[in-house]
Amino acid sequence: MRNKFIVFLFAVVYMSSGTAHAQTIKNTEKPSGNIKKSDKSGDEKSSGSDSLSTRETGHEKSVIKKVSEPEVVSRKYETFKTIKSAVVKTLSLRESLKKSMINNPEIKIEDLKISESRLRLKGEKRNILPKLKLEATFLRWDSPLKFDLGTSSDIAPPEDCPIGCLTFLSGMFSNMGNLRELYTQSYKVTVAQPITGAFALLNVIKARKVDVDVKEIEKELKELSIKFKTVNAYIQVLQAEEYRDISLKSEKLLKAHLARAQKFYKSGLLAKSEILRLNTALGKAIHQRIESEAGVTITMDLLKMQMGESNSVTYRLTEKLSRPSGLLNLSLDQAYRIMEKNRKEIASLNKKKEMLKLSYKASSTMLLPSANVILQYEHNEGLGTLQPANSWFVGLNVSFQWEWNKKHIETDVIQAQMLQLEAAKRQITLALRLNVKTKLSQLRTSWNKISIAETALSEAKEALRLEQLQFTVKTKTAISLLDAQTRYDGARVNLINSIYEYYKNLAGLMYAMGTGSVRGSMIKW
Repeated sequence: MRNKFIVFLFAVVYMSSGTAHAQTIKNTEKPSGNIKKSDKSGDEKSSGSDSLSTRETGHEKSVIKKVSEPEVVSRKYETFKTIKSAVVKTLSLRESLKKSMINNPEIKIEDLKISESRLRLKGEKRNILPKLKLEATFLRWDSPLKFDLGTSSDIAPPEDCPIGCLTFLSGMFSNMGNLRELYTQSYKVTVAQPITGAFALLNVIKARKVDVDVKEIEKELKELSIKFKTVNAYIQVLQAEEYRDISLKSEKLLKAHLARAQKFYKSGLLAKSEILRLNTALGKAIHQRIESEAGVTITMDLLKMQMGESNSVTYRLTEKLSRPSGLLNLSLDQAYRIMEKNRKEIASLNKKKEMLKLSYKASSTMLLPSANVILQYEHNEGLGTLQPANSWFVGLNVSFQWEWNKKHIETDVIQAQMLQLEAAKRQITLALRLNVKTKLSQLRTSWNKISIAETALSEAKEALRLEQLQFTVKTKTAISLLDAQTRYDGARVNLINSIYEYYKNLAGLMYAMGTGSVRGSMIKW
């Protein structure tokens, strides 16, 4: 935006070629010498200092028209008015940060991730409880199964069997009933407690707890990122408003130049080409003002996006960032210490490494034989007198299943992931330190630019004042005036850019160190 603003004013100086400039001066230095064509193509054209003549059919008639003053050259520019919202609210930096922490969708996504991790933790805790199995069976057979020893009735008892023995045996087997009724029912309750799996699940539960901590750390990192984006968007809105104010002042100043030049032109003291140059410059200034107003709208929408808002409310920012009073007094070693204390990336990687260690223990435990304690209770109906109605047992079940090195592969993969985390930790540590060093260097560079821009603005302001005085007394043309105006506007833009570049670099340094407050800083979040 700044480059466009400077380029359009410089283009005014070179807008006219030498031939067009000479022809324009020739036609405008003598306002009374305008030429009017006759109705017939064969009429002769003549021009004078204050009259013109035409010829009519049959006789020659001289028509003299005196011009008292030149026609005022002006141009109207039609522009679209910016539609402003009827609702205007004030907004401070603290309020914008508060809205971001409440309404930003990325924060809500992180909250959902934490909730998901906690639900997974609850599920793993339930897995360590005994496994309960309920089973019920109801059957209808084709017929009851009667008790039958297979003894034929025509077989005579042995001779040596006394009458008492026969009577006892007859009474014993006469009431045996059916071995199986027509309808049978069976109910079983089985409780199995894994032993080997329980030790593995204990490590998994610990890993899930660490995963919750990781998700909370990632939320803190996301909050820090959202705060930085909100502060940066807030600064961009302030910078866009400064651009708009500069364009408005430039447009107002060019209108004043044009009004003064119109008076000179009406008095015949200024050429028409000078008025055209000022008109062109004014049109470009209006165009630049429209672009700057659109820039304010776009940056405001970006700020509202960070705050999680999509309404049509217009905010009036209450914070004003003036020229910083001094460079932030912070050494590189101090910045490193603040970064190591506050940045959560290293803590997140350490937690992930701890989680992988627990997962490795769980996978190693599952390499052992599977042992389970089993308790079962059974109730039967319709199975005769030989099958008890109620029964139970308790025991230990041990099993081992070989899966062709599948479990060993799981542990090897986890070990590889741990090595990757170690490499990532070293890389992130170097990247964080480099980022802090870069931001601190950029902050110092932008501070030096401010003093240079202030000197250039002071010189451009004085040059413009002298050009205005000389243009007023008609010793300089509009070209010199526009050139001075261009240098002055460019110097103002450079100063604004230097100041806001300093604050952006300051916010970037604070984000790189992971803190929202530094002693001597005008920005706090």
